[in-house]
Amino acid sequence: MANRRVFDIIFKTKGTDKAQRDIGDVDNKIVDLASSAKKTATILASALAATTVAVGLKAVKTAGQFEMLKARLVGLTGSQKEANRLFKEFNDIASQTPFSVQEVIDAGATLQAFGLDAENLLTGIADLAAFMQVDIATAAQNFGRAMNAGAGA
Repeated sequence: MANRRVFDIIFKTKGTDKAQRDIGDVDNKIVDLASSAKKTATILASALAATTVAVGLKAVKTAGQFEMLKARLVGLTGSQKEANRLFKEFNDIASQTPFSVQEVIDAGATLQAFGLDAENLLTGIADLAAFMQVDIATAAQNFGRAMNAGAGA
């Protein structure tokens, strides 16, 4: 018979149980991380949705306020076309001053109530109010009173 040699290959398996436990621990940590990421994504999505709703509501509220301001201008001018033109003019003034559109429209309405030309006076009144550190409606009211008392005559 042929000479046959048998080789025994011996693997040392010391530590394989620990390696399997470590791999299991890593696997569990990956599952925990995925779960945490999913919870975080859910929370962020909810926060984003809430913020979007809040911004939407603010936009609707602002649009409603603009419509009320335009309606006020229609009452002052008697014409939708003239009110739209004045609204644009007052909006331009507000964009160049520290005052809001509502404040500028309030001041314009005050000047018109005194029988003054709000469109031509409002930029100067805005500058005066900013210089004097008062709100534009107060400056318009004081100017209107002064003009009606004869200071402008």
